[in-house]
Amino acid sequence: MTSDYKYDLEKALDLCLKKEDKYHSKIYPRTNENLGCLFSNFDVKDKDVLTVLGSSDQVFTARYLGAKKVDSFDINKLTIYYYYLRIWLMKYLSMEYPTNDFFNYGDVDIWKFIYYLDVNSEDEKNAKEFWLNYIKLTNGLPKHYLFYSMGIQNENVFHNDLDKVVDGDLDFHNVSVFDELDIKDKYDFIILSNILEYSTSKEDYYMLSENLKRLLKDDGLCVCSYMMNSNLSSVHNEEKYIMNRLGFKAIEYYENYADNLGVKREVGYAYKRK
Repeated sequence: MTSDYKYDLEKALDLCLKKEDKYHSKIYPRTNENLGCLFSNFDVKDKDVLTVLGSSDQVFTARYLGAKKVDSFDINKLTIYYYYLRIWLMKYLSMEYPTNDFFNYGDVDIWKFIYYLDVNSEDEKNAKEFWLNYIKLTNGLPKHYLFYSMGIQNENVFHNDLDKVVDGDLDFHNVSVFDELDIKDKYDFIILSNILEYSTSKEDYYMLSENLKRLLKDDGLCVCSYMMNSNLSSVHNEEKYIMNRLGFKAIEYYENYADNLGVKREVGYAYKRK
């Protein structure tokens, strides 16, 4: 990540004025997916994984399940700062605050906690300065300027083995999967979350398809979740059309898994590189 945090801080403060750009927008504090359900359909143990960063839950889950290497990407640069904040909260405060939730802390308490952190890497030093200045300059403004509403809680999935989750290097790429990706490695798994619902253009789908062909190993698997509004039949049908067009196949729904209307449906979609 190594870069000057000041520009990203300026853009994060702009969110308080409801101004965002392509590379700086609100952060999901938790995943909006049922990751236990999704990951139960494949095995990442000893595999190389590339995943969207987002709330960081996909990274943490892949590590917990024994992935050999986990790299990440996200068009939103602010997600990498949140990743380090979550790492610090789990690593140093997990016993006292078992939910590890940024929203449980007062600004003064979290500022003091970050101030006294001893960090070594340049990336963590940047993240530390980002959060110290953001908290100081926003002076108690509501967190909803920077974060979306809460998603599904996942900490209990890996709370018994935090060492797996918080340790390990993270190679972060500040890119969109709809652009040509300058990533050299190849992966057994690519986790897209619900990214596909953010575009409907043929050009984007073509570039995504080309990226998957280049980045996936032979028989590598790309996994994405259902679209968030797919409980509506019209959106569900559009979703299936998109997935079929890209060569994704439905992952059979998890036992007793249902959307918020109680209708059983697929947990996600997968594309295998041949």
